[in-house]
Parts: sequence; structure tokens; C-alpha cells
Amino acid sequence: MKYFLISILILTSFIGMSQKGIGGTGWKFETDAGAKEIILLDSNLTFKYLELVNYADVNSKGEIVGDDNETWSINEDNKFVMLFNDGYMVYSGEINESQNQISGTFMNNQGITGKFTAKRIEF
Repeated sequence: MKYFLISILILTSFIGMSQKGIGGTGWKFETDAGAKEIILLDSNLTFKYLELVNYADVNSKGEIVGDDNETWSINEDNKFVMLFNDGYMVYSGEINESQNQISGTFMNNQGITGKFTAKRIEF
């Protein structure tokens, strides 16, 4: 419940946010726990992701996951928030001015925390 309330608090701080043109882009996320994911940010502020390496099992490969329970937001100060599964896992960070890198921290409702970096996939 504590983590759910924290998630709600983070989300409500982003009222009036805009997607700043990053909707419809793909990102390579890596955590200090060893997880690697490809995340596609949809223009409707939801996202889909593919786990390439899971932090719990570095040999694990996943499937494409995502529905209306996976949401993201960015505010006018370039603060970025991404909620997996209605806030089970929360990524919170900052996107750079060029909008091609994000860095920050993550936390899940079991108390696992860490740092992440993300790079925009460009062709």
C-alpha cells in the first residue's frame, strides 16, 4: 500500500504534463541490477516493453508486454516517470535536453531499488 501511495503521489505531481514529442519512440533501458529492456513509448502515454535480460535471471528473455496498466509521463521540467503494472515498478528520472537519454532511479513494491539509464533508439 505504501508503494501504491508513493506512485499516486508521483503521478499527481505530473498534472499538466506533456509528452514533449517522445511518444512513438523506442528506448534501450539498463539497470544497475542487470536488467535490459527495449521500451516503446506510445503517443497515448502507455508503453510496451521487451525484457532482454531480467535482473533476477540474467539468462532470461521475455516477451513483448504492455497494456493500459503501463504508463509514462514527462513534465515541463524534463522529469520522466514510468509505471509498470499500475505502479508495481516505478522508474523516475530526468530526460536530457536533446531528449535522447534518461537517467534516474527505480523502485518496486517489494522494496527493490536501483538506478537506470536509457538511450533513445535512433536509426
